[in-house]
Amino acid sequence: MKRIFTSFLALFLASSAAFAQKQSVNSSDGFELKAQNVKIPVVTQAAGERYFGYADADVADIAYVGTGRPMVIAEAIKISAMGGNQLKKIRFNSGQEVDGTIFVLSASTNQLKYVEKLAVKKGWNDVALSTPFTMANNEEYYIGYQVNAAADPRPLAFDNKVDQTAPGANVIIFSNGLFDMATPLVGRDALLDLDAAGLNFGNAMIFLEIDDKVSALDNVAYVTKLSLISSGDLAPNTEAKIKATVRNVGFKPLTSLTFTTKRSAKSPEVEQKIGGLNIAKASTAEVELKINTVARGIALASAKLVKANGKPSWFSNQPLLPYRVVTPNGEAKRTTMLIERFTTEKCPNCPKVDQPLAEMTQQLQGFGIDVSFIAHHSGYHTDFLTVNESIELLPYAFNKQNRTYAPAFMFNRFPSLDPTKDNGAELASLETMEERANAVLASPEPVQFSRYAKVEKDGKVALEVEGVTGYVDLDNLYLTAVITEDGITAKSQAGAPAGYIHDGAARVFMTPALGKMIIPKADGSFKITTDAVEIDSEWKTEKMKIVFFVHKNMASPLINQRQVYSSKTMAFNNSGSAEQLLGAQAPRIYDHDGYLVVDTDVSELAIYDLAGRLVGKSADRKLAKGVYVVKVTNTYGTFTQKVIVD
Repeated sequence: MKRIFTSFLALFLASSAAFAQKQSVNSSDGFELKAQNVKIPVVTQAAGERYFGYADADVADIAYVGTGRPMVIAEAIKISAMGGNQLKKIRFNSGQEVDGTIFVLSASTNQLKYVEKLAVKKGWNDVALSTPFTMANNEEYYIGYQVNAAADPRPLAFDNKVDQTAPGANVIIFSNGLFDMATPLVGRDALLDLDAAGLNFGNAMIFLEIDDKVSALDNVAYVTKLSLISSGDLAPNTEAKIKATVRNVGFKPLTSLTFTTKRSAKSPEVEQKIGGLNIAKASTAEVELKINTVARGIALASAKLVKANGKPSWFSNQPLLPYRVVTPNGEAKRTTMLIERFTTEKCPNCPKVDQPLAEMTQQLQGFGIDVSFIAHHSGYHTDFLTVNESIELLPYAFNKQNRTYAPAFMFNRFPSLDPTKDNGAELASLETMEERANAVLASPEPVQFSRYAKVEKDGKVALEVEGVTGYVDLDNLYLTAVITEDGITAKSQAGAPAGYIHDGAARVFMTPALGKMIIPKADGSFKITTDAVEIDSEWKTEKMKIVFFVHKNMASPLINQRQVYSSKTMAFNNSGSAEQLLGAQAPRIYDHDGYLVVDTDVSELAIYDLAGRLVGKSADRKLAKGVYVVKVTNTYGTFTQKVIVD
């Protein structure tokens, strides 16, 4: 719904502090936003008046904000659904006498619901609607006023107490002219969320008289800030504290608040009630919430204010709070590499890549890296090995602004260190490949596979994968599996003699092109089964492999967030049970800032120095630099490993 006017964003970032007596910010569009603090007569509410707003109605020191040049500008406050209530009057303060409007705008459809033109006077304006506006069920509105701004930078007024800003509740609207019901706003006007744009003007000096037929306005609270009370990372399965700053914008003192919290996007909501409060009208207070962290991984926690004084809160508000947890194997060194090659038989440069690719693969394997390889036949032409998923994947893999030609590569789905090298045979050099591979290997490997197995049923083949996550975003975890084939004779490969051989060609995807979502358990473990696919009778199964990998969402707009967590290759014709245990019984043990981390549960742990002396029996103690022998016992047996603490 919100159409952010991007040309304004940069000039607002410096506005986080309270305004000085005069302040201006240059715009890339050539005008200035100017602010000026002004003392105004205090307008107190008369007996029986019930004007709703986020600002302090009694404030005397306000900030007037304008553009410094003639244009149409509006400000509004957001009102959540309270169907049946009637808007009767609008009170606002203007810095000038000018033509303007009062208006009601649907927050969900961006359609005008009510417009009334008027002559705006300088100072306070009390405007009764010619026809009271009845609010609809489940509809949110922006309600405010609009003026023809002038060179005098004083059309809009804000409460200058920036610590009381209501996020998402104040907007500025730039438009080409005064609103009217006959002209739609879409495509003409820009709705600018002050909080999203980094603006801190305080709260708009707009107050509404509403006939409260559904008793929504007595008990209203608004969360203006949500923060984690912690320094550094949180340990898994521990209790964290969240501080919420709450402003009472209703008409009664707040004695209790009820929140729901979630420790991740997929976890259930937990209700928490905070009593014993006494938050007066138009005042702000801080309260503490508690939330448990997840067992493993990175999660996005959230808190929502659902009740005030035991009554449902009608203003929807759900600020999200990201927090991190330190998990086992979160810093494990990378041992796998996925190389995806985009090629086509129409590409004369593609065969030139074979030699440097083989050399780099050998180097990686020599360093103990398990290399998986997929050749996607798509490039800028198709051939007899092209599959639809490879075509679908190609635009996500590279810079969409430039046409992508084969040969091209992804290393663990990092598309390139230099976007200008995404085209042509420049990627064929061993030096370029090594540069990109080294950057990828610097990232940790936070997913470990514990079991994988090919499953055959009704003439089709699927893949079962089990594993455990480490330091990952549990809500952004995907599996991709592809069956490949080696030793395929080319039909008409450009730039190569007859008999050219294709290796690693993607034959069939066992998941969607961008992967199948994994939903881990609370302890970070997961089990997932791919789609069942048919195998062509002409394919040579003895030369086929199943390549699978766990990764972030490929469709992320941030290309450097698309990395692969871990990858694996299995022979298609497995013997015996067609299951391979990957040594998950033997735990990974490594140093993290002087502390030993073991990536699985253990029943016994003993740490020895090289002289054979017992140093400790737990990982809670920080170790001095040196070499240690660690003995671990779990349900699979006893394992000994040498660990360097540096």
